Amino acid sequence: MGGKFYCVMGLFDQKTNRHFKKLEDSLRQKGYEPAELPPHLTLGIYVGLDEKKLLTWVDEFSKKHEAPELYFNHIGVFGTNICYAAPRVDKKLLLFHEKLHEKYDDFSGDEGYLYSIRSKEWVPHATLAMGEPEIIKPLIPHLCEEFKPFTGKMTQLAVCEFTPMREIGFFDLKGHYNRKVV
Repeated sequence: MGGKFYCVMGLFDQKTNRHFKKLEDSLRQKGYEPAELPPHLTLGIYVGLDEKKLLTWVDEFSKKHEAPELYFNHIGVFGTNICYAAPRVDKKLLLFHEKLHEKYDDFSGDEGYLYSIRSKEWVPHATLAMGEPEIIKPLIPHLCEEFKPFTGKMTQLAVCEFTPMREIGFFDLKGHYNRKVV
């Protein structure tokens, strides 16, 4: 990915994060150091969009929408350099994603195309390990053994700027009222 862009991430409750922590700890025992980002689903990547407009939209969206329950039922790989846990994809999750993109899908650019509605290729996932194939390939059998399906809950949306990473705002989904803009 080239220059500056914004990312909207779905963050999880503590119970869901504990499941990911167990997987991260098992990866550490195998000598792999997971990324420092919290477990999340990337919901959108935006390029050339005014920061305040994006923050306002995510704030409005989060007040009106409750995230669907997630059932992380499998692990997968993208190529040979990313391993992830993924939730079952159902209509509720796809509708949540589609509604988030109603306003600014055209700002996905090349960087965020695969997360956009127009691509029709979004793969909701939480990255577990990312790196060179010789590092990731040995982790796959281990993760297959360690992974057990679990139910999860997305409770908050985060807006971050990349590169470098800068946290901009955190917005609790419907039913929560702890808005935080950094």
